[in-house]
Amino acid sequence: MKRNLLIVEDDEQIRKMLSLYFGNRNYNILEAETGADAIAIFRTEEVNIVFLDLMLPEMDGLKVCEIVRERSDVPIIMLTAKSQEEDKLRGFSYGADEYV
Repeated sequence: MKRNLLIVEDDEQIRKMLSLYFGNRNYNILEAETGADAIAIFRTEEVNIVFLDLMLPEMDGLKVCEIVRERSDVPIIMLTAKSQEEDKLRGFSYGADEYV
């Protein structure tokens, strides 16, 4: 059975690249361009893992992470260009499992 992977990324090229990569590895890909879209998908679909950008329109990735964490312990991997130690610590404090 395929597992559902939610990719939350506003950059279409990055989102499509990740979708192609993981889609070829037996994942069913769900895509969201905004934080609000991600929450809507998360509320209606069974999500097994989340790849989450921090810098999103409408609602940032930290808020998305916080909302997801209130409902689930699904693994959340933050994918972001923000690489300062304080950014990483903030991501983990909001419930991220990994920070890349």
